[in-house]
Amino acid sequence: MDNGKKTAEKEEKKEIKENPVKRHDLGKVNRGKKGTGKKEKNSKKHVKKSGKRGEKDLVDLLHHKNEILEKMRKELEQAKQLIEVKEDRLLRMIAEFDNFKKRINREQVLLKKRMYVDVLGNLIPVLDDFDRAFQTQSGPGDDFKEGIKLICNRLDSIMKELGIKEIDAEGQIFKPEFHEALGEVEDEGIGVGKVAHVVLKGYMFDELVIRPAKVMVAGEKKKKEK
Repeated sequence: MDNGKKTAEKEEKKEIKENPVKRHDLGKVNRGKKGTGKKEKNSKKHVKKSGKRGEKDLVDLLHHKNEILEKMRKELEQAKQLIEVKEDRLLRMIAEFDNFKKRINREQVLLKKRMYVDVLGNLIPVLDDFDRAFQTQSGPGDDFKEGIKLICNRLDSIMKELGIKEIDAEGQIFKPEFHEALGEVEDEGIGVGKVAHVVLKGYMFDELVIRPAKVMVAGEKKKKEK
C-alpha cells in the first residue's frame, strides 16, 4: 500500500512537472492557502483594533453626552432665573398699575365731591338768610314766621338726605380745620379755647368742609383794675 501511494505521488509530481498548466494551478492553490492564512491573521488584528477604537469612541461619546447635559443644565438654570426676574417685574407692574387705578378712582371720587361741594356752597347763603329770618322777633301767632320755620325744616331735611351736615361747634374745642375764629370773648365757664358762640353755621359734605363755622372763642378773663 505504501509503495503504491509513493508511486502515485511520483507520477503526480512528474505529470505536474511535465504539464505547465497544472503546475500553475497548483501554485495558485498553494498561494491561496498562504493568502488565506494571512487574511485570517489580518482580520483578527483588524477586529482587535476595531474593538479598541470602539471602546474609545464609546468613552468619547459618554464624555460628550455629559458635557451636553451639563450645558443644558446651566442653560435651564439661566432660563429659570430669567423667568423669575421677569415674573417679579410683571407682578410689580401689575401692583403699580392696580395702585394707579385706585389712586385715579380716589381722585375722581374726590373731584366729584368737590364739585358737589362747590354747588352746595352756593346754597348755604340761602340757608343763612332763612335762618336769620326765622330768628327775627315778631308777635305771637305770626304766620310769616311759621312759614319760614317750615321752609327751614324742609331745607334741613333735604340737606341731610344729600349728606350735608352741620358742623358741631358751640361748646367744642376750637379746631381750625372746622372752625373760623372771628374773635375772642371772656370765658364764662365754658372753658378757655372752646367755642363760646356760633356766629354763622358751618357745613360738611362727607369728609369735606363746605364752609367752616364762624365762631367766637372763649379766652381768659381779664383781671379787673383796682
